[in-house]
Amino acid sequence: MKSLLPFLCILLSLLLFTNLSFARKDIGDYWKSIMKEQPMPEAIRDLFHQEDVPSLPGSRKMDRFARDFDIRPNLIIYHAHPKPVEGKTETEDEEEFEVIKQINRG
Repeated sequence: MKSLLPFLCILLSLLLFTNLSFARKDIGDYWKSIMKEQPMPEAIRDLFHQEDVPSLPGSRKMDRFARDFDIRPNLIIYHAHPKPVEGKTETEDEEEFEVIKQINRG
């Protein structure tokens, strides 16, 4: 009995694994069997990603990662109410704000 249990576990695991290989290869097969040979509407067909299925003939794997994203740095500076610094003139403050505006514009 003890040697029968591991054998049954291996056999059942093998059967479960082989059962996975009987999946439908074409999405339209299910539609045709349920809808009695009516063609699948184009609106529904567009929802499926058929290019991801490597088992279909003529299909190729599609890379869905966006490679054209914006890489410009984003610098955001939040200022509290600036306190006047002794020894600084008003024109130096204006020049500093102009530099900050230019940095934010990119």
